[in-house]
Amino acid sequence: MTAAPPTARKAPWRGTGAGIALGAALLLATLLATGCWMLFSNLALYDDEGYILISAREYFAHGRLYELVYSQYGPAFYVMTDAFQHLLAGPVDHTAARLLTLGFWIGTAVCCAGFVLRQTGSRSLTLFALTTTFLYLYFITDEPFHPGSLVFFLLALSLLATTELLGRERLKSAAAVAGLTGAILLLTKINVGVFYVAALGTWALLHTVPSRWQRSAGIVAVTSLVLLAAALMHTLWRESWVQVYLALFATGAVTVFAVSDRERFVTAKQVFLFFAAGAAGGLLILFAVWLRGTSVEGLLNGVLLGPLRHPGSYSYPVDWRPGSLSVAALSLALAVALPGIRRKYSAAAADGIIVGLRLVLAAALLVGFAMLMRYRVIGAVFSYVAPLIWIWMVPLSGIESSRPARACRGLIGTVLLLQYLHAYPVGGSQESWGTFLFWPLAALGLGDVRLWLRREGASHALGRWWPGITAAALVVLAAKVGWTAKTAHDRYASRSDLALPGAAQLHLLDSHRTAYHVLTLNAAAHADVLFSLPGMFSFNLWTGLPTPTQKNTTLWFTLLNDREQTEIIRAIEAAPRTCIVLQETLVELMTAGKVPMRGLLHDYLQHNFSPAFRVEGFSFLVRNGRTIAPLEIARLLPTTSGTDTHLEFCFASDGTPIAAIEARDFAATHSPGMKLDATNARAMIATINSQNRALGGPQPTAWPIRFKGLARVSLQFKGTGPASPQATTVFQLKGPEGETLGLVRFAE
Repeated sequence: MTAAPPTARKAPWRGTGAGIALGAALLLATLLATGCWMLFSNLALYDDEGYILISAREYFAHGRLYELVYSQYGPAFYVMTDAFQHLLAGPVDHTAARLLTLGFWIGTAVCCAGFVLRQTGSRSLTLFALTTTFLYLYFITDEPFHPGSLVFFLLALSLLATTELLGRERLKSAAAVAGLTGAILLLTKINVGVFYVAALGTWALLHTVPSRWQRSAGIVAVTSLVLLAAALMHTLWRESWVQVYLALFATGAVTVFAVSDRERFVTAKQVFLFFAAGAAGGLLILFAVWLRGTSVEGLLNGVLLGPLRHPGSYSYPVDWRPGSLSVAALSLALAVALPGIRRKYSAAAADGIIVGLRLVLAAALLVGFAMLMRYRVIGAVFSYVAPLIWIWMVPLSGIESSRPARACRGLIGTVLLLQYLHAYPVGGSQESWGTFLFWPLAALGLGDVRLWLRREGASHALGRWWPGITAAALVVLAAKVGWTAKTAHDRYASRSDLALPGAAQLHLLDSHRTAYHVLTLNAAAHADVLFSLPGMFSFNLWTGLPTPTQKNTTLWFTLLNDREQTEIIRAIEAAPRTCIVLQETLVELMTAGKVPMRGLLHDYLQHNFSPAFRVEGFSFLVRNGRTIAPLEIARLLPTTSGTDTHLEFCFASDGTPIAAIEARDFAATHSPGMKLDATNARAMIATINSQNRALGGPQPTAWPIRFKGLARVSLQFKGTGPASPQATTVFQLKGPEGETLGLVRFAE
């Protein structure tokens, strides 16, 4: 990949021409469009988004974070969302949340590309960092508006600013930026903030102590970090996956600090500025939340004591891939042996080993990048990354680099190492959040490889083949971006808009879209208070229905204490028309994963509520003994003729006539649909109440079907039609102008 020569490195992008600028703009626009299509064609069943949205909206409306409004995240995130909602002049919704997430997502990739550009001057490596970082973070599409998107943006932005300031030797400003970032991260997700501060602290230690104490400083740094990881994992250390986690991290710590630059240049004044800036920023955030009604005790519990209890409440193990410990052992052995190889043979021999390893790893990364989103690539990267960080950090002999450049490389590697702990105790998307910096670090290491090959001259085989290698890598990157963009666009274009309040721009599969519509309509018609298991609070946002209390979280059965659960029970008892949305598929998965499903509230719901209907893995629960009219839920009735179909459903109409009903099987996209109207179907209407009791006998009615209020609609028509109740048949009720008045589907 292209990099400037070590003696005359060009200023980034200078003289590259309009074509390069146009190509970079086109790539950025493609990534933005791809991210937009991906974000707006997905809604995760577990609905972390709804939980974060409703907590941000409640804080915007009422304040009193942690005391009235539940959250397991820090106040800095809510100060940011509060400012965002004031900017919008209203509460945030799904659309605004996704646009903000897209900004953080693309901003992270741009920042990573930025510090690669500034340190290598390489166009190809900059594009590599931009595209790989962006697509590697694709899991954020499952959790829009999650504090994780703010966290990885802050990490990337901080490293861009800090490395730039270090490069200019503006150390005081760099210390202030790092201190402010540490405070914001500590007050967003305390574990991430601790990792960031620990990384800065151990990195600064190596650049503070005199040379005679460097060895001791390295031992102290490694020991401190391993003890930090052990303390973090102490509640689950008996589990084998946690033991592997700790071993891999410890290997990474030993190898990273074995090759880190240790030139002394950090002073006490800069350390003071780091803490002063952090303290000032932290106090400002805490003061802003205190002004909104949160007490000091509430802040202490929300920021510190509550997060300490989370590992014992819920954990999701990392799926380690085969050979991760073997890779760690080999990596550690090589790191220990490398100085001896330099002494016994030559620096060139040691460099050759590192260059070869970097090229092999780069090829593996490109293969993994090509398979991203189709296979479990992120888990594979996470399984091997920690012991391999040092390979991209170790300097190559003969390549001139300044003190700030070496310090920057060590800083990025150390921050990456500590962020590797982000996936404890819950893996999943946090595996990508904790390791995304590996891609720009690899780009920096490849920049050194290019310079080393240039120094070796044209006689080196790799030097002659390097332009071809670069071109092939860029082809892989371009092909992956193009394929991902086309796939994302096709998925978005092939799906219909959700058309629910605040989420009109979301395009979802018909199976999910219709289920959400049916559940939302029934909740709006039959509930005064709406709750869910697990917490899926997007339904509250779409219906405008309140939750029992402001203590709302996805995993309320593990995170809320007995007092908080008792308050919810009392609120439900005081609202007889409370309804519950139960996601049975998720409950089954959590049960299989041994997530504890217990507690006062869980037991209360089990004993006092029962299903009124089921659709697409959801159950709509009402209080025992209560009967409701299940709106837009179809059923088939027996007929006297084997060639007739008798369809019945309950519908709430505002008087707009139903001119036709179109039926189709959304599971069979190429199957012909069916249209019911005056030419082929007889209709009958029976007025009902919300308890599904008829207020009169069924009456024949002519097409277009016209009524106002609740009614039970019966249709009888010739032909097989939907021969049996199945979740994949949907009926769209059409008005006189072809507009959709509602949809009907079968219950499970």
